Amino acid sequence: EVSPASTVTVDYQGISWDTNQIFDQSYTRGEPAAFPVGGVIKGFAAAMVGQKVGATVLVTIPPTYAYGEGEINDQNLAGQTLVFLIQIRDVT
Repeated sequence: EVSPASTVTVDYQGISWDTNQIFDQSYTRGEPAAFPVGGVIKGFAAAMVGQKVGATVLVTIPPTYAYGEGEINDQNLAGQTLVFLIQIRDVT
């Protein structure tokens, strides 16, 4: 089970709700991503905590729990609502 102190291996896709654009994903790289739960945005971490290996999570994250409020622009994801599809592959 994923805890706040876990390191996870996941496949994921992140889409901006505001622009309808994929901004990041592991699928095109051909391998899952591994990272500590505490090293990602609050909404992404909260969606994973309590989940088990094999779970697929679809989460919508408001700006407050993503990259913060601000004017939407092409340089960053501030002010944007994000949608993530997360497939949990491993937990350590």
